[in-house]
Amino acid sequence: MKNLMIVCIAMMLVKTTAAQNPNTDYKFGVKVYNLTQYEESEKSDPESLGTHNFFLYKSKNLKVLHPTMAFQWKSKKNNFHEVEITDLQLENKGTVDESENDSSKTNVKIYEDKVVQTSIAARYEYILVFNKKKEGLFLLWDLQ
Repeated sequence: MKNLMIVCIAMMLVKTTAAQNPNTDYKFGVKVYNLTQYEESEKSDPESLGTHNFFLYKSKNLKVLHPTMAFQWKSKKNNFHEVEITDLQLENKGTVDESENDSSKTNVKIYEDKVVQTSIAARYEYILVFNKKKEGLFLLWDLQ
């Protein structure tokens, strides 16, 4: 069992080392990511807790395609700054409730609302590059 764990850790180390980008000569970069989200929630109606009619609201949400964009630039110490816009939304909603008068057959506006909602979410990363030389102590092999 001990040997299996050592082999697994060694394989992950080799895979991580092979996945690093040996060419960090660029100054700017644009990246495209995808966020995937799965969410479950439950909510009960507090007014119905003491009654026989108990309401429990369950929802499941799966968001598979949510592309995001990031802009990356190199610092003076050859590390990287990255700013990513993870959510950008502008929504304009409106609802109108009307009631029809039975005698005159006209609609009477009871309630109207307009909601403008803006949502912006961003993430900032500072990426430390530990091995800035092409020939370093931790570089196992070059995959070019």
